[in-house]
Amino acid sequence: MSAITMVAVGELKIADDNIRGDVGDVAELAQSIKSVGVLEPLLVTTDKVVVAGARRLAAAKKAGLKEVPAIVRPFSEQERLEAMIVENLQREDLTPLEEASAFQRLAGLKLTQRQIAEKVGKSQAHVAKRLALLALPEKVRKQVDSGGIKLEEAQELAKVKDDPKLVERLASSKTGGPIGQKVQKELDRRVREAKREKAKAAALKKGVSVVEAKLDEWGYGVSLPKGFKRVSLTHYDGIRLEPASHAKLDCHAVAIDHNGQQFAVCTKPDSHPDPMDDLKKKREKEDAQRKKAMDAMKAMNERRREQLAKLIAGKVDKDVALELAHVAVAHGIGHYSYGHEEELALDLLGVERHLDDDENPDAYVVLGERAKKSAVDKVRVTMALCAAVMEDELSTSTGWTRSNGDVPAYFAVLERMGYVKQPEEVKFLAGD
Repeated sequence: MSAITMVAVGELKIADDNIRGDVGDVAELAQSIKSVGVLEPLLVTTDKVVVAGARRLAAAKKAGLKEVPAIVRPFSEQERLEAMIVENLQREDLTPLEEASAFQRLAGLKLTQRQIAEKVGKSQAHVAKRLALLALPEKVRKQVDSGGIKLEEAQELAKVKDDPKLVERLASSKTGGPIGQKVQKELDRRVREAKREKAKAAALKKGVSVVEAKLDEWGYGVSLPKGFKRVSLTHYDGIRLEPASHAKLDCHAVAIDHNGQQFAVCTKPDSHPDPMDDLKKKREKEDAQRKKAMDAMKAMNERRREQLAKLIAGKVDKDVALELAHVAVAHGIGHYSYGHEEELALDLLGVERHLDDDENPDAYVVLGERAKKSAVDKVRVTMALCAAVMEDELSTSTGWTRSNGDVPAYFAVLERMGYVKQPEEVKFLAGD
């Protein structure tokens, strides 16, 4: 064990490569040294270079001491650097990046991470994580020092340190969840891409053409380039063919999904007419015709009801009103009504109701109030209700219907009121 000796302050030298650099404010330590002296001796080389105790030496000078206790030992250059760095690593005020820089200095002395861990009393994983911080872009390291990024987040970012631009983007992004989650998403993407590249290489080695398929933003959905289709007996929008059979054709290729699995692709889909295509076209044509017929029926109903509303608002013929009521009663007024007839009657009368009004009364209440105004209004309300019964019959979801003789009778009454049938209505009543 080396003996403690008193060394003149003027003889001691601070090494140019001392990692402490600025010793900071030593006023408090100097006051303590004035009172009780230097309690822990400095560690110096035989050339009087300070290995450990640069802060104590600065405080002793400030306190006016002429000499300080020191342990003088011979050091090789390697031993001096190791001792100086390890001593500084014992400080409690080191930032993670300062600690990482010290570990890097030790690694520069040809020490392995395991050896560094043993010397500083830390785990090898701790040393590895700190060293990884130094691989982060300078901008991100500054955020770690300032506290803008937590140490745990910085260690997550270090997992993708090979892509500095990505690290900066993940560190600054405020969307996409926590940094750890965003990093894991990137790592998962890399795993998927590695699987896909491996599968691609295997296919090319066998001489199979590979189509570059794209994954969606979540990394799962696969889309093929325009003009290519999947070959499958089950895929809804592909070539319905056994993939093994298709593999014998010149148009055969493969693409790779997110799990690195190959699936058959046809490079010339037009050379495989799908038997379902004709059925699809037929159904599309039928749908178009059905829509056209429904639109025509809707327009026809609207034109008839516009005329009907004018006729009801015109001169009242009680005999005609009675006939209209008779037709409606014979049809079964109100038997299948779910409020449609009352609403339609209001339309025929030109009465507006605000359906978004919480205090909006029911349609039959509004009709009742209208009927109370006068005898003529009572007749008009009756006519509107009866006409609405028949109009509802003519507005089923499948188009017009002639379920019984009431419909022709209804049109006969309309003609007595002055209504002129449309050509389509003439055909309908004729059974076309």
